[in-house]
Amino acid sequence: MRKPARLPVVIAFSMSLAFFLNQVIVFSGLIQLSETFQAYSDQLNALPPATLIMLAVFVAPATEEICFRGLLYGLPLFISQKIRGERNLKLCITVGMASSLLFGIFHGNIVQLVYAFFMGLGMCYTYECCGGLLWSILFHMFANFASVISGSVPVFNTVAGGIILGVAALYVAVMTAYRMRDVYYSRHVQPETEPSEVQPLS
Repeated sequence: MRKPARLPVVIAFSMSLAFFLNQVIVFSGLIQLSETFQAYSDQLNALPPATLIMLAVFVAPATEEICFRGLLYGLPLFISQKIRGERNLKLCITVGMASSLLFGIFHGNIVQLVYAFFMGLGMCYTYECCGGLLWSILFHMFANFASVISGSVPVFNTVAGGIILGVAALYVAVMTAYRMRDVYYSRHVQPETEPSEVQPLS
């Protein structure tokens, strides 16, 4: 069984999910309800582009992933797996939702709470499918890069451009999320084992 390439899938999944969620938040009017987010956004926009990219694309993903996907998500599951001898699906979902909610709350405003919660779920899914913290860091990096692009390209801020981008991004996100499942199974299938014989998480 040929293993699918993980990096292209992670890049496509992360950026498409980020583009989609950004458009949902823009068109929902949620931004206008949060003065805290507007002030935070103004502070980011005032930064030199190189500084913004360094912080958003490199520093924040590495530090936040170590905390939220490494310690709050990965560590409890690692301990549980050592005790039980297997990865538990219900625990993955529970810990994933809890760590993603904390990730959203950590950002301190309603806009980023909603955005970061769903992105956090995507990062936990990537962590599980691809096999570790490195992949959730890469997901986070490319997702933040997509957010920077989304706010910088004028056509994305028009109604028509936003709708087209949102629909296209949703389609790509769904397709790549499904493709991530193949990545997961490719990591757990022995060469002599047929894919149909693979057992899901208990």
